[in-house]
Order: sequence, then C-alpha cells, then structure tokens
Amino acid sequence: MLDISVNKLGGLALILGPAIAVISFLFRPGGGLIGGTIDPADSVASIQGFLDNSGAATISFLLIPIGLMIMFFGFTTLKDHLRGQAGEAWRNIGWLFALTGILGWITASALVAGIISMDASAVANEGVYTAQAGVNGLATVLAGIGFTAFVLGILRSEQYNKIFTLVVLALQLVVVVTAVIAMVDITFIQTAAMIGGITYVGTTAWAVMIGLSLMKAE
Repeated sequence: MLDISVNKLGGLALILGPAIAVISFLFRPGGGLIGGTIDPADSVASIQGFLDNSGAATISFLLIPIGLMIMFFGFTTLKDHLRGQAGEAWRNIGWLFALTGILGWITASALVAGIISMDASAVANEGVYTAQAGVNGLATVLAGIGFTAFVLGILRSEQYNKIFTLVVLALQLVVVVTAVIAMVDITFIQTAAMIGGITYVGTTAWAVMIGLSLMKAE
C-alpha cells in the first residue's frame, strides 16, 4: 500500500478529492442542510450562521481545501498520464486556470476560518466577509474556465466516455456563466451556488469514472 504507483494514487485522488470537497460544500452552514438556507448576499446573516454553527463550519471549511488539493493532484496525474495525446494544450492552460481558482477557494476558506476563530460580532466581520466573497467569486470564475478547458482537453483525447465528458463540459460552461452573473449581480449569488452544487455533483461522478480507469492504467 505504501509503494503505490502514481496512477493508482492519482486515480484514488480523483475519487476521494471531489467527493470530500463537494460533500463539505453541501454541508456548509447556510447551504440548506445545516443552519437553514441563508442568502450569501446577506453578509450579517451569513456570518451569524457561521458563528452559530461554528463546529460544522470549521470542519466544512477545513475539509474543502483538503478535498480540493487531493482532487488537483488527481487531475495533475491525469494530465501527465495523457501527455502527448490530442488536446494537450487545452489541458495545460485549463490546469493553470484551475490551480489559480483552487488557490482562491482555499484563501476564501481561510478567511471564513478567521471569522469563526475570532468569534467577533457579525457586524465587525463584514469587511472580512466581503473580501471572502470577492475572492470566492473570482476564484469560481477562474476555476470554471480552467475546468472547462481541461475537460475540453480530455474530450479531445478521446480516451474516456465521450457522451459523459460532453455533459460535464456543458456543466462547466454553466458554472462559468452563472459565476460571471453572480459577480456582477449580488442577488444571483445564492442561485449560482445552488446551480454550482448540482454541477459539481455531476462532475464528481465523472471524476470517479476517470479515477477508476486511471487506477487500472500502468
């Protein structure tokens, strides 16, 4: 087990990473499953939701970055595995955009963790929350562009289920469009988050499929 191959570990990362990140995202306070449904555009209510459910929020915003990094290792392994195959240029530029977006998401999670640990009033934390929202919004756009390009590169390689990959490509385009709208219209943030959650579930299923295939490749 300790002498696992890169492909097997990368495939396992594609199975576990997205699942950890998506489940943690869905169970974040204010997302509907814990602490009710809170509009992210309402900064005071959102902050209070984090503070009232500090335990769940801490676990959620700790596991999200861990899941994202595990997932990114899996996609990096996949990129290396497909080196020389058609679509490599798309995979490379997509990888770079996705990395930038993931780092932004991790930064946003760190800002939320700071809000929770300081345990100050909701009003006192509005500035930090606003910064977190801005970082998260831009990161979502960049990651969406990155994953769109990366999935297009996977599609061009013709190594995996074409129909499923086309569906995931369409889902990534939806993420990009909704993320851009949410950045210019704050009232759309909650809707964009709901749509994003649904698309991430579909993308996770696709990543699991590729992960299983990658684990068998040597």
